[in-house]
Amino acid sequence: MDRKWKSGAAVAPPALDNASDGYATAGDPGSGTPATKPGPHWYHMVTEEILSVLAAAAIAADKAVVTQLRDAIQALKANIDKSVRFSGYISPAQLTANTNDWNPAGLADVSAIRFSTDASRNLTGLQGGAGGRVVKLFNVGAQPLVLKNEDAASTAAYRFALPADVSIGAAECVEIQYDSTSSRWRITDKATALLAAASQAEMEAGASLTVYVSPGRQHNHPSAVKFWINFNGTGTIAQRTSYNVTSITDNGVGDYTVTIATDFSSADWVPFSMIGRDTTAAAAMGIHAELYRAVMAAGTLRVLVSYDGGGTGAVAQDAEWVHIGGLGDQ
Repeated sequence: MDRKWKSGAAVAPPALDNASDGYATAGDPGSGTPATKPGPHWYHMVTEEILSVLAAAAIAADKAVVTQLRDAIQALKANIDKSVRFSGYISPAQLTANTNDWNPAGLADVSAIRFSTDASRNLTGLQGGAGGRVVKLFNVGAQPLVLKNEDAASTAAYRFALPADVSIGAAECVEIQYDSTSSRWRITDKATALLAAASQAEMEAGASLTVYVSPGRQHNHPSAVKFWINFNGTGTIAQRTSYNVTSITDNGVGDYTVTIATDFSSADWVPFSMIGRDTTAAAAMGIHAELYRAVMAAGTLRVLVSYDGGGTGAVAQDAEWVHIGGLGDQ
């Protein structure tokens, strides 16, 4: 297909003069109505329309090839299929490390990726970008995947352009679209892009106003109680309820050790306690607890319960209600 004629071709397009608007007719000799004549501008329009399709498909016009219009349409359709897909997904192997330039098998032919990670992992880039292509990322695991904003660990054309790092939690889905002008993947949902889960460091700093507190990170904030327990300290001691406590040990009358499950980062944390009795006996009045600081560690706390014995000094005493907790950095 090309601008090739047997003879009489002009160097410039024909002028649209004295055009007859409407539909073509075969004419009527009986009534003297002439048949419609296409004219040079009609040939020009048809030729240029076809050539514009070839140009859009980046196909050079060739007078010797008579299938170029078909080839151009097929090429354009293939480009659309690559940019936007509405079916098909892949479930690649679990991500077990921070990943750069991710290119899971089958990526080129799907619109969704079902992924999982063995722990919180970072994804710095995804291959397969084409202008306007849309991909959904489904987290089918229990751990988060964090899309890193403009991370140089991945090739520039595979990176994510985000307002901030975006964490995809368990059972969550994020839709991304490829921007071929800037050669970056972008989040299509503004709410998703802005609501990234806070990291442990962000929770401990307690300063960011652009991330949300996820249930698995709430305890990392300085204001959060890191462990607590309510137990019966009489007879055979028994735990009623607790958080982040491994065990309690009865060292003797009014002497207890609490073992914490996830330790503090050092022994310099803040313990607190409250003691109660079910009796109004004189010996129960004024009962109190002392935190045995000398043996306080990152993962254990010893508590001594007693009451004032008057001239005899403090008297060790078991307590029915022992409440202990702690604040600090883990």
